Amino acid sequence: MHIFFLIVLLLLYSPVFYTLGQAWRLDPYYSHGFVIPILSIWLISRKRNMAAQCANLANSNSPLCLIVGLGLYAIGLLIDLKSLQYLSFMVSLIGFLYYVYGTKLVKSLAFPLGYLVLMFPLPYAVSMKIAFPLQLLSSKYANILINLFGITSLQEGVNIYVPGFDFIIERGCSGLRSAIALFSVSIFFVAMLKASLFQRIFLVFSTIPIALVANIVRIIVVIYIALWLGQEAAQGFFHNFSSLFVFSLAFVMMLLTAKVTGCFPKKSA
Repeated sequence: MHIFFLIVLLLLYSPVFYTLGQAWRLDPYYSHGFVIPILSIWLISRKRNMAAQCANLANSNSPLCLIVGLGLYAIGLLIDLKSLQYLSFMVSLIGFLYYVYGTKLVKSLAFPLGYLVLMFPLPYAVSMKIAFPLQLLSSKYANILINLFGITSLQEGVNIYVPGFDFIIERGCSGLRSAIALFSVSIFFVAMLKASLFQRIFLVFSTIPIALVANIVRIIVVIYIALWLGQEAAQGFFHNFSSLFVFSLAFVMMLLTAKVTGCFPKKSA
């Protein structure tokens, strides 16, 4: 019976899942979104034995949280506010689990449930406010390094001028895409590590400067390719391929950071 009500709840939220699927498919900042619920479900499945033990057939727990979540969903649909619909899903899911299984299971699932939040796209206005400072930082430090490497360049805002070329560091080249994806991966990654709380927090938040550094490297490489092979070559295949390059470089840097900070358990002699 519990499974039946869970299926009904998921079907009720099917419009939200459709919207999320479209966002993951069309928004390059959240192309990793498909992975988040898969990882979360895997983490939840590890607690299935506890769920069987905690099942409350008498339904003596209050359904208030579930009712509040469904109420928020109705309001979100009425005013067409996606963020409120996303919030209502989390409240309804937690309310359902509390109503059926009780506090003990909800507490044990705090991490996988909280991890689901990362599958929801940020509001466009918020991402714009974050992306622009990253564009400026990427432009500034890429220009500084290019000059140190012996190439004359000038930076004005998000523009970098080199002899014969003018590069605009657009929103898609801000590094925000890699930062969001790496941040999401790092949270799951640190949950698997036997490290201290400080080490985990440090590693998660180190992903932001790591993604910025990787993006600066990408900008420098693009400019060098433009100087060697021409602007069309730089803004063609490599520019399209560079997002994977940035994420891969950032991920390797995150692993190195984890190694240096002692997050990996030491091998016994």
